Amino acid sequence: MEVGAAVLAGEQSSGTFVEVPAETEALKQRFAARVESAEYLGTVSEPAIPGAFSSSSKYHRGKY
Repeated sequence: MEVGAAVLAGEQSSGTFVEVPAETEALKQRFAARVESAEYLGTVSEPAIPGAFSSSSKYHRGKY
């Protein structure tokens, strides 16, 4: 669950898919999005995001 939250936070941060001049790894780390809290809500058999895949057919719900 924590990994999924970190991925979502990263996608919602200010990062880009192209290289930006003078953007260092230290700068990215300093201003990266972070997850403040995560609450496990249970396991379900249907994904919340259409097209999501789980080899076990189980999906963990959480509140971030």
